[in-house]
Amino acid sequence: MFQYNQTMLTSLLIIYPIFSALCIVFIFYKLDKSKFAIHGVAPSYISSLALTFGLFASLTAGDVWKRIDQENAFITAEASSLRTILKISDYLFTNAEKSDEAREYVNDYIINEQRLLTATRNTGEIYTAPSQPLAKLSELYKSESFTNDLLIRETYLKTLIELRSARFQRLEAAKSHLSIYKLLGIAIFGTLTQIAIVLSHAGNFRAQFASVFLFSGAFVAIMGLLTIFESNKVFASLVSFSPLLDSFM
Repeated sequence: MFQYNQTMLTSLLIIYPIFSALCIVFIFYKLDKSKFAIHGVAPSYISSLALTFGLFASLTAGDVWKRIDQENAFITAEASSLRTILKISDYLFTNAEKSDEAREYVNDYIINEQRLLTATRNTGEIYTAPSQPLAKLSELYKSESFTNDLLIRETYLKTLIELRSARFQRLEAAKSHLSIYKLLGIAIFGTLTQIAIVLSHAGNFRAQFASVFLFSGAFVAIMGLLTIFESNKVFASLVSFSPLLDSFM
């Protein structure tokens, strides 16, 4: 996937709609004063372009929110797995101390994952280091005092696999980003809509200026919000960690 600098891209895409609006208004102002003046553009043309722009922007925004929803769903799956381990912890071992050890590792897992998410919120870096508490929970399965009950053994092993899978998918979702080509597509359709708006008010400079900058304000808001919500810091802040915390209550 094409990689880009988040801060630079956000700044560029926020500045671009205003810059393009100024250029388009200036060019058509000069054209109106020349023999190449354009008149009589059908309003339906403007509506179709604006609709295409809005549709493309909404679909792209949907991708961003889908990523956030996926991350929250994976955290909920992790919490469910941890809750299952806590529920069967009293039946896992013939030694009561080992059961307490399992609950301690669950607590350590929650603390560790919360620390990593907080670090992402502060620095913007995605931390994908292996989970030591998860490794320790896996090692407990090999303990000599682990129960011989086949149903509990199977449940515990299946829960560990689900926990590991949910954590892996959550971290992968956090590393994925919106394609630069989708953002460029919005920029292209936005620019075409700006041109159509100016053409619809051909010969009236004030109307051209007011209309195109009114649209450009929405254009800036869309581009800015999409790229801001794509940043790791903002994305992490929208991920709810409460399911994991609640699982230990």
